[in-house]
Amino acid sequence: MNERPTDEEPVYPHVRLDTREIDGFSYVIADIGSLRQSGVTRDHTRLIGLKQRGVAGHPLVYSDSYSGMRDDLYIYARHRVSQKDFFSRLDAFLETTLPNFPELTGKPLLFSFQVDGDFVDVELSLPLLRNIELPLDQIDFARLSINVGDIAVEFNTTPVISSQETAFTQKGALRRQLESPLFGFDASRSDLWASFLAQIHWASGLISKKILQTLIRSAATVKT
Repeated sequence: MNERPTDEEPVYPHVRLDTREIDGFSYVIADIGSLRQSGVTRDHTRLIGLKQRGVAGHPLVYSDSYSGMRDDLYIYARHRVSQKDFFSRLDAFLETTLPNFPELTGKPLLFSFQVDGDFVDVELSLPLLRNIELPLDQIDFARLSINVGDIAVEFNTTPVISSQETAFTQKGALRRQLESPLFGFDASRSDLWASFLAQIHWASGLISKKILQTLIRSAATVKT
């Protein structure tokens, strides 16, 4: 993707920064607090890679925490998988995870799909790949509502990739634009989905799964 010059980008000012390291992997935490919108306060945190080739300057994990009627926390990052690959991996993850939650075992899962701008709600049983009747390559967005934490995923054919994040943080700012396509989960209840995000994360071939999972889980609690 051709990125615009940094001085032409809309930004968040007054960013708090903290450089950290996990097993020799360096990254910076960029935190923006108390963004007000529609009566709700949002804190935005972004973990950005440093030094390592292919990762330096790239956003690794985003998190948004909201304070209002209730406290909500969402973790998200750009993923690298197609619709078919996503649902195949989700099948495998759910088949091993759902037995740990008896209240969910054997019950249909509630999905909301967006296809050509229209939303449709469906109840599906595993395996998903066998039971989704919609053309997979036409699914632009999907949400799974589940009591251990909702997930949402978007798909597009042309990813939006940011490689200059540190050019902004060095000026005490953070670009407003996010990468895409994104996968996110509600971390207000648990970090169950952290290991799944690590599987489909865009940097899963560049960073060890252990470090990726640690970064994703830390995004749920870290504050500078």
